[in-house]
Amino acid sequence: MIDRRPFWARWKASRLEARPFALVILRGAEGVRTRAHITGIGRGWVSVLVRRQESIRCEVWPPSCVAWDHAELFELCRGVEIETEEATHRAEVDDVGEDRIWRWIARAVEVGATVEPLW
Repeated sequence: MIDRRPFWARWKASRLEARPFALVILRGAEGVRTRAHITGIGRGWVSVLVRRQESIRCEVWPPSCVAWDHAELFELCRGVEIETEEATHRAEVDDVGEDRIWRWIARAVEVGATVEPLW
């Protein structure tokens, strides 16, 4: 039997728990600053959890709105893995320090890399 539904309609959504790995400050319109928890960094986007009017929402922001110099990794996150089109790089807090990891992350978003936490 041939499935005639459009390709996008064949996917089944599953519930996935977002596990944030860092705290950041987002710079929004008119200078509004918002605290958020990063759940993922992709090529040209940052996925965050933000408290909005008594609920927590998942939002996607451009990396240019993140104050990378004020970011903090959560205690259980031991580092990051950065993937460019050419290679994958790993950096652990114990080896290079958190300040250097945030410089790597800021550079990674400039060049369109993805960033995954190391647990």
